[in-house]
Amino acid sequence: MLFLWAIRLAQKGEAHIAVSKATIGFGALFVFSLVTLFVASKNRVEALTDPFGPATWISLTLLVVCCTHSFGDRSKRALSWIMLLTASIIAISSILSHLDLLKTVAPTVAFLAARSWTPLGNITALPWLALVLVPILIKEGDDALKRRDAILLICVFLVAVILVASVSFYALLPAGERISLPFVEGWRVMTQSWSAPIQAIFGVGIENYMSAFAQGRSTALNTSALWNIRFGQGSSLLFHLATTMGLSGLLGLLLLSRSFLSPRNSPLFIALLLAPPSIPLLSFITGVALVTSAQEKLLTIRIPSHLSWMRPAAVLVVMAAAGSGIYLAGRALVSELTFMNSLQARASGDGKTTYELQIAALDLNPWSTRIHLAFSQINFDLANAIARSANKQTVNEQDRQTITTLIQQAIREAKIATNIAPQNILAWENLALLYQNLTNVAQGADQWAVAAYQRAIILDPTNPLLRVSFATLLGNLGDTDNAFTQFQNAAALKPDYALAHYSLAKIYRERQQYLPEALSLVAALRSVSKRTEDEAQVETELETAKTHLTDQERAQIDQLLGIPTQDTASQLTSPIPDNPPQLKPKLELPSESSPGALPQR
Repeated sequence: MLFLWAIRLAQKGEAHIAVSKATIGFGALFVFSLVTLFVASKNRVEALTDPFGPATWISLTLLVVCCTHSFGDRSKRALSWIMLLTASIIAISSILSHLDLLKTVAPTVAFLAARSWTPLGNITALPWLALVLVPILIKEGDDALKRRDAILLICVFLVAVILVASVSFYALLPAGERISLPFVEGWRVMTQSWSAPIQAIFGVGIENYMSAFAQGRSTALNTSALWNIRFGQGSSLLFHLATTMGLSGLLGLLLLSRSFLSPRNSPLFIALLLAPPSIPLLSFITGVALVTSAQEKLLTIRIPSHLSWMRPAAVLVVMAAAGSGIYLAGRALVSELTFMNSLQARASGDGKTTYELQIAALDLNPWSTRIHLAFSQINFDLANAIARSANKQTVNEQDRQTITTLIQQAIREAKIATNIAPQNILAWENLALLYQNLTNVAQGADQWAVAAYQRAIILDPTNPLLRVSFATLLGNLGDTDNAFTQFQNAAALKPDYALAHYSLAKIYRERQQYLPEALSLVAALRSVSKRTEDEAQVETELETAKTHLTDQERAQIDQLLGIPTQDTASQLTSPIPDNPPQLKPKLELPSESSPGALPQR
């Protein structure tokens, strides 16, 4: 469409730009995202190709600019039914996924095995899709009634039924399958990211939402089922953009929402502000905006006849810009597809193909943190597999050289990931785990692992799992005191973390501090899964610890466990003492001491 616009400019010397509130909103988001790209983003290539980065906003801006003027009633109606049919396919696919029917059709596709899978990418966006299409359904239904077109009316009704059915199936999903960041946490992450003035204005960086989440999440999240999930997107598009792009992103979204303030488009206004971040859903919102919104102003760009030489020059500039964008987007897309194929090869156990495909993916996009991390892990896994397959105390020289090369590549890729994305917690955690696994292989790896864990904890201070991993490393290095401190931190961050309490109990046992050991085992017993081998093991160790306690301490532990203490007193003894105190002669108390007398001051 941009090419057609450029050709028209070359032929006639003029071209039209339709200006609407949607154009201004998308254009503002593009400009603000571009500013954020240069001010706040560290990995600008990754930010540029982010789903909510400049590439998306410029694409939507050009789409709205080019289509608003050229779309007639017939085009709008065609687009409406394309969206309704596409939404119906999405809804039916989601229902079939919920019924476990999709995985029978394609059993080799891993992601289809999840009952919560949907083409929208995020299952929580499914009910919002139905809401977004309400204006289209109302418009088409009204047209069908005016035309008295029964077939069209039936089609509208069927689409509405399918969308309502998908929302009903979504409501039937267990809460554990409807994973999304709570709005309270999304608000907290957003406000915490505004702690510095520059971040409040321009955000933390388009590609850095996960880093902002790790820094801003509350410890209350550790007591929920979401405690070990790192969210890469906000709980709503508004919170996401206000975090990654700051107040500028918030302003851009509010400018865009102005185009949906009419009562007819109120579902779009609500969805734009409250729906989860989803590119398919945003595409539907844009499509509905094209169908329902009207242009407010038409700008005409003219090239005077005496400057006719500028016509081909303008076309070349437009085509060069568009061609460059298409080329870069194509490389990124092919890289992602190649990387996806490598993950499928890894799932099938084909390490050689995985290795080769990830090299190809990195050649296409060397700025992808995800691919560098995956390549680091596959290098280490291959080295580990060769070492295990040797079945010898010492490997031969060729295998030793191969293992050394693979380990060096694993470290190099892990360090590249931390260099191109210094705020990425996954990169530092991967580097720490890699060094930790090499402590018995490479000299100095233990201290490198400690340094990497310390950096990871700075980036993710409320993560109890990270503390336990660090404590395990310190314990293996013989630094029991610091390991004890990290286990305590993990237990404080997540009071129901069984592993943290159990690890503390082991250290107390080594120190022969049996009461704290028993108390830690009680805490672990309360948190461990019931009727499992873990529960039986903790109970056994607790009984052993209780043998070292005094009767009073054992009674304290039993009370914590809810075990009634054994009462040694006779059940036939009167509660009234047999020999109350006696005094001769007896005291003569005043009459005011009698029960019926009023107390005197």
